[in-house]
Amino acid sequence: MHLNADFLIKEGLPVDRIAKLMQWQPRVMRQKHDKMVYAATATKKMGFQPGDRLFVRALAVLVLVSESTWRKRIEVMKKEKIRGAMDFFYNTMELQRQSLITYPHFVGFSIDKRVRPRYNVMKVLESRKLIEGNWNISTALTISEEKFLLNYVAKYADKAPDLLQIYCGGGESIRTHT
Repeated sequence: MHLNADFLIKEGLPVDRIAKLMQWQPRVMRQKHDKMVYAATATKKMGFQPGDRLFVRALAVLVLVSESTWRKRIEVMKKEKIRGAMDFFYNTMELQRQSLITYPHFVGFSIDKRVRPRYNVMKVLESRKLIEGNWNISTALTISEEKFLLNYVAKYADKAPDLLQIYCGGGESIRTHT
């Protein structure tokens, strides 16, 4: 236990957090040292730093959950992400299967951060007859954020001043346009 505590101190974890970890999850500190080193390294690779409040929780999960269980959980999350993306592409956007075969990288885009905001803007522009109904989905999804904002949000700001709010997730929903 002392070896793990000393290691975490050297890694930059504040002593008070180590004490809380010992109270909250004493099993974590009793793990083999090599498992602690692996978990700390993996936690950092995930973007957590020892000074972050969530570092201890992420570390505890990695120490207490076996690597095979962790990999299975990640695989399930990936499958759920893909299922959610496919549902959005097929049911909301009504894309044809051939479109996703032609543009498989669409599935890798974040639905919430990239696809849905851009789709919402395009549908609003289409419903207000500012663009034609045959807009190119590939262009709308693959151009940089800067170009998208210039070509589709700023360009129509005088005729649709709410586009930026729609793009950022607020304002009018596409459901009012379909």
